[in-house]
Amino acid sequence: TGWNLYDQACILALAGDADGSLAALHRALDCGWANYRIYEDDDLDSLRGDPAFEVIVEEVRNRLPSA
Repeated sequence: TGWNLYDQACILALAGDADGSLAALHRALDCGWANYRIYEDDDLDSLRGDPAFEVIVEEVRNRLPSA
């Protein structure tokens, strides 16, 4: 499921595997996952500033209703 892939992405990010984490996030998006949690999840701090991560965050932003 999307949540399982998101959790996997967090674990990979914490382990220092940015490429694996980004791949898991892409797969989560492919499953239809999108959640506000990605904006502030400390587990993903190592990815912040990475252009590939910012594309994923923007995709999540586009899928969620505006606050």
